Amino acid sequence: MGLTVKPITPRRMNWSKIEANLQAATKATAKDIIKEFEKTTRTWNTKVAFVWDVKVKSAQTSAPIRVSASIIAHVYTKNKIWNWTDQGTKAHIIRPKRAPMLAFPSQFKPKTTPGQMSSGGGFSGPPIAFAKEVHHPGTAARNWTKMVAKKAERPWAKVMQNAMDRGAKQSGHSMP
Repeated sequence: MGLTVKPITPRRMNWSKIEANLQAATKATAKDIIKEFEKTTRTWNTKVAFVWDVKVKSAQTSAPIRVSASIIAHVYTKNKIWNWTDQGTKAHIIRPKRAPMLAFPSQFKPKTTPGQMSSGGGFSGPPIAFAKEVHHPGTAARNWTKMVAKKAERPWAKVMQNAMDRGAKQSGHSMP
């Protein structure tokens, strides 16, 4: 009496379908992150453009299996004021560049608050102050990027698992 062991292997997995679903899920997440960032500038007079791009770096393993080494979404803005507000600034001196004196409203309340993903009314108003230089105390970091990353991190594993499951089903397989 002999014993034969034969592995049961699924049909060839269509990795491109899984990769396409992972890319789509990453793009959708990037768009959701932009919506979160846009909350921070809702009441700003200046329009801040947030953009995203997704980069795929694939790695080839032993043929015929091809797997994605990484799918990376970048969400960013080139707006200096948003970046200064998000990351904060150190104390610094402000001097006039094209006039003998600075002129600025002496009353000010920022539209944003550290630790909050929103933008409120804020205000600046009279009387107008004049000075040859101002010792600005710096801006407290709002840390929006860190807050959004923390919020997006929690559901990320489930979003990616669902994307892989959809890709496997499209290949005629089901993930365990």
